[in-house]
Amino acid sequence: MNLAGLALAMTVSNFVNVGALLVILKRRVGRLDGAGMVGSQLRCLPANLLLAAACIWGPACVTTFLGEDAFLSRLLAVFAPLLVGSAGFFAFSAVLKVPELFSAWRMVGRRLGARKPPPGSANVV
Repeated sequence: MNLAGLALAMTVSNFVNVGALLVILKRRVGRLDGAGMVGSQLRCLPANLLLAAACIWGPACVTTFLGEDAFLSRLLAVFAPLLVGSAGFFAFSAVLKVPELFSAWRMVGRRLGARKPPPGSANVV
């Protein structure tokens, strides 16, 4: 099976890991909102499919136009689909009003806001 077997083994082990972690979380936290989690995943599905499509077909598109020999074309074949897919993911998630995106945005904003110096603490020599 070569690499396909390795990918299958990793997928199966990840599913087992998620199942075990859900059992542990349910024991520690109590009742989990399964319907809310499934709804959230279904809301994120189109954005995830867009990201996956960009990462699967993007490198082939880049190498079709730039070739595969140059270092720059290989670099762009990796990073261009990732950037395009990520931008599309965030835009699609915002359009679909995925609540986790807005929660993460607020957490990042608070974290970055905490690093700013207080208003009265100017560097005075």
